[in-house]
Amino acid sequence: MTDETDQPKTVPQILDILGLPEITDPEVGVLVIKQDGSIWITNERANEIFNFGRDMSELTLPDLIPEDSRGYHQYLFDSRIQQGGRLRGSHVVPAIDSKGGVFYVEIEMEKEEYEGETLHVVLVKLD
Repeated sequence: MTDETDQPKTVPQILDILGLPEITDPEVGVLVIKQDGSIWITNERANEIFNFGRDMSELTLPDLIPEDSRGYHQYLFDSRIQQGGRLRGSHVVPAIDSKGGVFYVEIEMEKEEYEGETLHVVLVKLD
């Protein structure tokens, strides 16, 4: 990836660069996840849904998934690969908030390439 100062810092910036549509629904949280599972960029709604402060960049995707549900999440991820990089439709999965509480979200995923790295754009909405 390019120098950190040149990288996009907000969800609208990265969606625009990737050629993805703007998210206009205020109930939709967006997480941009790097290929190593680290959370790179989130919007304010994602921070609210998971009850984290403004910065979730110290977290990885597994930090947001209950341990006993990680196999199902992996299944959805693998099925997304078979669908050409997209997971569409209403997939309800368990998630963990900042206090360890389990709740359910609807997710959709897109796989995109940015500067030679695979990114996963995950849309989340409370179920």
